[in-house]
Amino acid sequence: MSGVEIAGAVIAGGMLLLSTYEKLKAESESKNGTEIRPTLADAIRELCALRDDREHTCRAYRGRMEHSNRYHTWLEEVNNLEARANGLIREHEKRIQQPKPLWGRPFSKLGKKMKSATIEALRLYKQVIDVLLIKRGTLPVVEMDTQSIKEYPTLQNCLDLILRHLQDDRVKGIRVHGMFGVGKTVIMQNLNNHGDLAGTFDLVVWVKVSNNSQNFSIGQIQKDIAKRLNLNMEDGGDPAGRIREELKDKNYLLLLDDVNEDLDLEEIGIPPPNDKNGSKIVLTSRKSRVCNSIVNKSVEVKRLSNQEAQAMFRKVLGNSRTWPVVQQVFEYCSRLPFLIQTIGSAFQNKETEDSWVMGLSNLRHFPNQGDDAIQKAYKYLELCCEELMGHKKDCFLFTAIFPEDSEINAHCLLDCWAAEELYGTDQEQGYGRQILYELKTASLLEEGTSGRGEYLRMHKLIRKVALDKLFADSERKHLVRTGESLQNPPKIGDLNQKYRISLADNNLRVLQECPNSPLLFTLFLQKNQNLNLIHIDFFRKLNNLRILNLQNTGIVSIPSSLLKLKNLKVFYVNDCTSLGELPPEIGELSSLEVLDIRGTRVQILHEPYLYQKINGLVRRFIQKAIFGGPNSVPLAPFPETNCLRHLKHLLVSFKDNGSQDAVGFCGAISSISTTLEELVIDVNLYKNLCNTTINVVRDGVAAMTRLTFLKFIFRDGPEEVIKVVAGNKKIYFPEAGDLASFLNPGSTSFEVYVGCSISSHQIPEISQYQWKLKVHNTRGSNFPTPNITALLPSCNAFELVDDNGLERLSQFGTVETASLDGIQGCLIEGCNRIGTIANGGDPALLASPMLPGLLELYMKNLPLLTSIWTGPWKAGSLVNLETLLIEDCIGVQELLTDSAITSNFLRLRKLILANLQNLQRICASQRSNWPALEELRIDGCPRLSELPFQQVNANNLKKLILVNLPNLTNFTNVVIWPNLEELRMDGCLDISMLPLSNGSTTRLKKLTLISMPNLMTLSTDASLVSPVLEELEIRSCPNLTCLAFHQISATNLRHIKALQGWWDALTWQDPEVKDVVQKLFRPL
Repeated sequence: MSGVEIAGAVIAGGMLLLSTYEKLKAESESKNGTEIRPTLADAIRELCALRDDREHTCRAYRGRMEHSNRYHTWLEEVNNLEARANGLIREHEKRIQQPKPLWGRPFSKLGKKMKSATIEALRLYKQVIDVLLIKRGTLPVVEMDTQSIKEYPTLQNCLDLILRHLQDDRVKGIRVHGMFGVGKTVIMQNLNNHGDLAGTFDLVVWVKVSNNSQNFSIGQIQKDIAKRLNLNMEDGGDPAGRIREELKDKNYLLLLDDVNEDLDLEEIGIPPPNDKNGSKIVLTSRKSRVCNSIVNKSVEVKRLSNQEAQAMFRKVLGNSRTWPVVQQVFEYCSRLPFLIQTIGSAFQNKETEDSWVMGLSNLRHFPNQGDDAIQKAYKYLELCCEELMGHKKDCFLFTAIFPEDSEINAHCLLDCWAAEELYGTDQEQGYGRQILYELKTASLLEEGTSGRGEYLRMHKLIRKVALDKLFADSERKHLVRTGESLQNPPKIGDLNQKYRISLADNNLRVLQECPNSPLLFTLFLQKNQNLNLIHIDFFRKLNNLRILNLQNTGIVSIPSSLLKLKNLKVFYVNDCTSLGELPPEIGELSSLEVLDIRGTRVQILHEPYLYQKINGLVRRFIQKAIFGGPNSVPLAPFPETNCLRHLKHLLVSFKDNGSQDAVGFCGAISSISTTLEELVIDVNLYKNLCNTTINVVRDGVAAMTRLTFLKFIFRDGPEEVIKVVAGNKKIYFPEAGDLASFLNPGSTSFEVYVGCSISSHQIPEISQYQWKLKVHNTRGSNFPTPNITALLPSCNAFELVDDNGLERLSQFGTVETASLDGIQGCLIEGCNRIGTIANGGDPALLASPMLPGLLELYMKNLPLLTSIWTGPWKAGSLVNLETLLIEDCIGVQELLTDSAITSNFLRLRKLILANLQNLQRICASQRSNWPALEELRIDGCPRLSELPFQQVNANNLKKLILVNLPNLTNFTNVVIWPNLEELRMDGCLDISMLPLSNGSTTRLKKLTLISMPNLMTLSTDASLVSPVLEELEIRSCPNLTCLAFHQISATNLRHIKALQGWWDALTWQDPEVKDVVQKLFRPL
């Protein structure tokens, strides 16, 4: 449910309660205490029921939506009134039990108080409180998923202080420091998401440093920054220089999380913040004196107050437990947000006091180490391990054997979980993804820095506790020594009788002795770059090994004993740059499901034994057409049972003759493999040289019915070619001519991308359309091509980008125009010759109307566009259009040149016009009717002088946004917008009065006025601007020197935002009014 739908549901609920309000209002006319008491009780009961309903709604959409500020104020008033009214009712009940006095009125004063409380209840009941949930603002930054800290002054005050420092030109760097778990990161995440940053900085860059580990490097920071800047670092060169060049002209904000060593900005490539670039740096650290050369302001984050911590704990629990044990559990949180969140989550589902007592016992059961706070952190984390049950716990503990602070590839992790059958033998990988999601939700795993959810990290403290738990549970059946710079392996006795061994990220050189571990499941040796020799018998006694990771080692050959591992399921040798070949016996690994040989020197098409085994073919000769050369080597047949018949995920690379080899490989494998689900191909070429390869491979694997993912990795970045998500098939085609293989898609939901990457659609809410086509026609081929025309009738959403040939959509022939009849969403962008959507004189329109089913039309960056339609109007065209957006089209002077056209836009609900530098009029006549129009946004149209409105031609308008319209003049007639809820005017320089009067805007809730130097009054007469106004913001309106508050109802007003100096200079007709509204003022 969207924010609009949620708000609408709340409004509908409020309307249903109107009759109850009228009934209570009539009853409240009584003044006698005895008579008013039941009315007061009824009013309070109904008011509290309304409050509880709203609270339930807010909780239901917590995370996606949040409370409005007005709602917080309303809620506080309701709670206070409830307590006061209940006290009055109890006092009344007490008095009626007492003998009546001989004289006087026993309930006179009490009755007045109860009547006053009743009136107050009715006021709160009737207030407009429909905007209870608001969407989190979207920002020109990568917004992060985090919790709000507004309810916790200790954290919010730190954020506010950081924001004030950022506004100070003298401050270039800010250090946010404090102990582990105190909330530094969540403050930084709220800073990253703060709306004020959008108008202050060109770019906000977030980097998680974590440089207290062995894995920290300047190179990793450079990679993260380069990724945010969309820089391709694979070409080599100087990373620092590339970053410096990209940032030198930008006003950036760099957010560095978890910095615990000094950083050299010059080495990284960060241009130092100065007065010229206006850039800033904010970093978090556990140390109070780190990076003194970078920062000149410090903000210390302290623990929450006891009251805040209690409130946070109760909020996490979601209930109010009163057992004594609850306080004891709370004390283990040590007022640290990290521990409050995690311990609270662990206890929130415990329903009985006994379960809490048992949980507390588990919390206490931990060895003492470190200072008090760290001890409590350890105790909490062990509790988390204890709380994890079954498969989830097993998967979590396995993740700890990866090196500390390493980026863990999510696909690799899922492969390993599956290979060890940690979530059973019958579960699909989707179940593993669910476990992964739950571990991330529980904060036991976090997103890595590589983006898009493909990589994960485990916090070092969480990993430490998980390892301790792993060792304790398995009676020393695990050996994990990672990141210790080991040059020699542990003693052979330490390698024997183990379930898992992880010696990753060391400096091992040779593995000689054969460990005796017949039950060993997993062996991690990755990132031992100097490991160039493994004895041929090393794997002889590892018969049960399922996972072997030799990634980024120096091996030059595969030991023969490895090829006897009948149970091996996952085998990584990627980035083993010295590995030149795989032996023929590789096919004997009959259980193998995952094979990654990218980044090696293995030429898979020139490894006939390997090729034969992967295909499961019984061949006597390798075909000359595939492998080349007249002297093909005859091979003995291999029994099919010994082939790689279980292979699901294959990751290969073709470096020297990449394009040709990839085609040959996939052409053969696709005809035989029935198990492959994911195929990743690394080609040592640029993408634009590989169109034929992409097409042949994509079409070649069409017979692989289980394949859900096909990706190429090129020198200039990856390209997903096939991706199936929830039954929706997304397919990439380099050019329109390549569509021949996809002209009969059937009823399956699909998204086709021609010349652009998968998932690059720009139509808002594109998911509502089942069949989508996007064409990025950068090569200038004639449009529409026959293939495009043939596919369009199967589509209901169409995007055309960067076409340089088409002048209008009605330029199609009759058949082509008819192919657009089913299109409901359409975007046209960057098409340099488009002058209009249609010309009524085109022959194609003689037979049928243009785009009769179109609901949404978006037109962007069309330099030759002059209007929507030219020539005579074709009846039935565009009759269902609901949304129209025109942006960055400098040739438009009059949008709708014929009033007959406007008369067909009877269903238009949203009209957005942006950066139309030459627009003078929207339509030919002000008398045009806009019966369905709900939202009008006009921004950056400096020549526009009038709006297409008369007194009653837009009765349903709810939102009107007018920005940067310097020539817009005062309305000649008062316009009546009875449903208008939001009015924003910014940069309308000639407006001296608002077109509001005589009850023309009775539902206006939000009024924003900015940069209007000639504005002198809010209304053309003395009538109310709006009786339900909630938000008023005024900036840079110097001639508006007096707010006549008899024109503004303060009943529902939540705040008035303005600059302090302007507010102080206002003149007041009634000093008492100032005292009333002063509490609503919020300085900007």
